[in-house]
Amino acid sequence: SSQLSSLGAIAAACGVSETHLCRLFQRFDTISPYQLLVRSKMARAAALLLDRGLLVREVGQQLGYEDPYHFSKVFKRVYSLSPEAFRSRGRVFPRALQRIDIERQSPSIPSNGDHD
Repeated sequence: SSQLSSLGAIAAACGVSETHLCRLFQRFDTISPYQLLVRSKMARAAALLLDRGLLVREVGQQLGYEDPYHFSKVFKRVYSLSPEAFRSRGRVFPRALQRIDIERQSPSIPSNGDHD
């Protein structure tokens, strides 16, 4: 949801500080809340790329990425494909791409220091 598009918004919705949210994730999960947020955004981006006639730039903007190059870079870190390549492969193999499990993606997603 666009309302929960930042760590601050997520922490506020949970009634905790960003620091406490990160500590909870360290204790109970193997990824950071930032990594989960990025994966969630990129899963939404993948759906938009496959389901709508939006430009890659427009998909990125809908998810809060004003710079289309940064959006493409982050998308490629998650899916190992550029948004354009993902979209073209999705047209050829739509069912296979719909089953992509974002939890099994490589851990090369940027840490908290590389904010969107």
